[in-house]
Amino acid sequence: HNLGFWWCDGLQSLPQGLHRLSSLKELRVFGCEEIRSMPNEGLPVSLRELQMNCRSAEVKEQIEKIKRANPDLYVY
Repeated sequence: HNLGFWWCDGLQSLPQGLHRLSSLKELRVFGCEEIRSMPNEGLPVSLRELQMNCRSAEVKEQIEKIKRANPDLYVY
């Protein structure tokens, strides 16, 4: 159960409601350079891999908080 966002010009945040995707295991985000925030509700607790190459300082900070809440999450 994977989800990916590729080359989403103008996307400033990942969609709200991702936390409700209870079987999501892998999330990949590439080429979405304008993303400045993660969803307010966070990510699904089922998530095991998060791969993003378009992380702003704001997103990096938010990802660190997510990792502290879910130490099994592998981020690269």
